[in-house]
Amino acid sequence: MEKVGQDKEKLLLVLNGVVDMEKQLDEFEGSSKQTKTVDLQTLVSSNIPEEVEILPPKCSKTKGSGKRLKGGKEKVKE
Repeated sequence: MEKVGQDKEKLLLVLNGVVDMEKQLDEFEGSSKQTKTVDLQTLVSSNIPEEVEILPPKCSKTKGSGKRLKGGKEKVKE
C-alpha cells in the first residue's frame, strides 16, 4: 500500500485486484464450504449431541425450610 499512496488510479487497480481474488476464492470455496458449527466442533474435537437432557435442580435449603443451618464454627464445636 506504500507504493500506491494517494493515487486514485493505483487505488482502483488494487481494489479491482482484490475483488477478482475474492471472486476466485468464492469459486474454490463452493464444494468445501463448512458451517460455523462444524468449524467449532472440529476445533473442540467434540460433537453436539442430538438430544440434550436437562434435569431439574436439587432442592436447596432456603429460608423457611424448617431447619436452622449451622455455620462453620458451630460445626467444628460438635
